[in-house]
Amino acid sequence: MATARDTGWVIVSDQHGQPYWERRIGDTLATVQRTQLNGVPAWHYYAGFDRWFVYGYKYTIRSAKVEATKALRWYALREADFKRVKAKLRLLWREQGIESVEPVLSKTWDERADQVPVNGILWRWDHELGMWMSGAWRLWYNRSTGWMFRYPDDHIQELHVDNRHDAMREASMWIGLALEE
Repeated sequence: MATARDTGWVIVSDQHGQPYWERRIGDTLATVQRTQLNGVPAWHYYAGFDRWFVYGYKYTIRSAKVEATKALRWYALREADFKRVKAKLRLLWREQGIESVEPVLSKTWDERADQVPVNGILWRWDHELGMWMSGAWRLWYNRSTGWMFRYPDDHIQELHVDNRHDAMREASMWIGLALEE
């Protein structure tokens, strides 16, 4: 798989001629710009892809660039996945006749050894298949590729996380984005 080119930090100007730092990986963007925060000089950072982003403030340019770079890499790693869910998948699936797309909803007291509620979604362990399931959604660990996530249309996505809880948290994010109308 080809990786998107990382531009490194470069100085550019906004429409008013004010300089700021910018860094890109593919279509993912990060910026760092000097600003005032409560009357004190600070650095505003932003990183994201399309309508998904994170921003914040730091008091040194170095710490702002570090935070922006971490977020930039997080979004860049998932850029293709964001492009996919941007397509309003629930509507597309409805047109394709895929009706059963809702995950199983949970309450916090639903936790047992074979079922785990995470972010309002109940994941149940299927012993025969060797994976976690919530409705038509599937989640499993593959030793060679890591955590894998299957959508109701059988699309398989790699989750870039290290443990089950983070995999379930990220899966719940993708479910929410895929089901937006």
